[in-house]
Amino acid sequence: MSQWLEYTQLGILVQGEQEYLICSSRASKKLFMFKSMGQVISEESRVAIALRHRNIHAAFCEIASNLTIHVGFEYARHTLQELLYVHLPLQESHLRTIAHSVFQALQHIYSHGLIHGQVSIRAIRVCRDDGRVVLADCDACKTSADDTDLEDLGLALLDCMEGAPRSATAAHVREQRTMYKVFGLSAPERWSASKQLIDFIDDLFSTQRSVPVKQPNHPNIMGDDYGTFRATVTKQLEVFSRNQEKLSKGPRETESELRHKLEELDAKFDALTEAMRRKTHSLMDSINKMQGTVAGLQAAMEVHCRWSEKVKDGYVQEVREALGVAGT
Repeated sequence: MSQWLEYTQLGILVQGEQEYLICSSRASKKLFMFKSMGQVISEESRVAIALRHRNIHAAFCEIASNLTIHVGFEYARHTLQELLYVHLPLQESHLRTIAHSVFQALQHIYSHGLIHGQVSIRAIRVCRDDGRVVLADCDACKTSADDTDLEDLGLALLDCMEGAPRSATAAHVREQRTMYKVFGLSAPERWSASKQLIDFIDDLFSTQRSVPVKQPNHPNIMGDDYGTFRATVTKQLEVFSRNQEKLSKGPRETESELRHKLEELDAKFDALTEAMRRKTHSLMDSINKMQGTVAGLQAAMEVHCRWSEKVKDGYVQEVREALGVAGT
């Protein structure tokens, strides 16, 4: 029996070059996002997909067919990129939650000897149910690649600060900082009071720290280099939450704010869809009325033409009779 029978297919979600099949479990009624992985899943991808962490986009099932393998992920429809496109301004508290969540996810990935390699606002998602920020696209993780995950996290945070996707590079950001500019942001004054956040992002782009060892099964995978940097960033994150009772309290509070914004976003999408539906129906009604009017005019013209012919024939006959000419 096909595993697809356990799910109800609701539609297809297209986000850039990625396509997800949205399904509902017949048993639990939960929503899942199925992603096609091709005919073969690499060993690196299997390791990454099997990772379990609060801030990693979790995979729950795998369905194989003759054509492709689909992996079902938890439902986390909205990306940070989409939030920026609908102009939802993110505050420093939101950025603190995003930074904390994604860095924790990267730590977990690193501890398994993997590099994400695609950290961006497109790969960071927000779960609607509980407001968690999760790092997605972990199926593309590699064991060896140019490690730019931390710089990419910094670029993603700068996109959020800017309020729109940018094309800045890590080199450009470092150049702006040497010129005492706030990473080249168009409205740096908005973040003038966010020194802790600026210092944290500065550290993400720092070239002074050595690259942490992340090779698989390496005895020093949690060695001094990695541990020193982790301690530095963890300290920065603790400073972010200094005035809160617990470090986790801030994320929960800001998660509720993000969840509220996501609900507003869904409401806007639903309202737009309904408005488009009504507009379409109205347009179709207008077209039907116009077609009915045209048909009526055509019928009236035909009646007028027949009446005109009769009048004409009668007039010609009267003239002939008056002239004494016999009708033919």
